[in-house]
Amino acid sequence: MVNETKLFERLDRMTKLIGIMATQEKNFREKVKLLSEIGLSPSEIAEITGKTVNFVNVTKHGLKKKNG
Repeated sequence: MVNETKLFERLDRMTKLIGIMATQEKNFREKVKLLSEIGLSPSEIAEITGKTVNFVNVTKHGLKKKNG
């Protein structure tokens, strides 16, 4: 039986993989928008995209500002 910690580790890896696959052909702003919409935190988005959390947050702010 898989213990709870290993299960969460596997789910975390799967989430990252799906995030990478879903945003492969998108620019960074589109990636941030999509990953935010599916509920990932800025730190999770930063890890998936290889950018800093601050850069993700600035991008999210720009998206909010653009959309009013």
